[in-house]
Amino acid sequence: MFDSTDTESMTAAEIAARRRMLEVLSYFQAVERKDWRFDHCSPIIGIREGYRIVGRYLLRVDDLRAGREFDDAVARGVFYLDGHKPDDDKRTYILPKEELYVPPYQIPFRCLVARDGRNLLMAGRCMSADQLALSSARVTTTCAMMGQAAGIGAALAAARGTDAAGLDPLEVRREVERRGAHLALDETPPPPAPTR
Repeated sequence: MFDSTDTESMTAAEIAARRRMLEVLSYFQAVERKDWRFDHCSPIIGIREGYRIVGRYLLRVDDLRAGREFDDAVARGVFYLDGHKPDDDKRTYILPKEELYVPPYQIPFRCLVARDGRNLLMAGRCMSADQLALSSARVTTTCAMMGQAAGIGAALAAARGTDAAGLDPLEVRREVERRGAHLALDETPPPPAPTR
């Protein structure tokens, strides 16, 4: 296992992943006789989960399961719970398949404001959430919505001469919606849970 919070461990993960990638390529070229060529790969190893900042609200899996709405909502999530066991490489889900579905839910601005910092906003995979809530909220569309909200929050704080913690979260929500975000939970049916 590798530790995303340790630089030496991440270096070892990079080496192991690239070695494995070349082993797979070599197998298909030598054994399967495929005319495959190495084209490119990601410049860094992908980390699904590492550091997260505790915010003024911690989004919990129970919030997702309840399809919770928040007055200060700035993003909407619709993805299923995509949590995998950390101790195997088979993409085994933490939960049984029938427990992966969640209804559409909202993410409050408070999840983007650091609890112990007055002027620190975060979005995406470092948002304030428990592990299973993050397994749904970490997808690109939801992260993009959070990023836009954090940017709007930063701009409003600068314009008002305040810090992120001093913002009226309802003002942030109004500006997010004015720019076209659809936060209502009844507008889009959620995607189906995986079939595997």
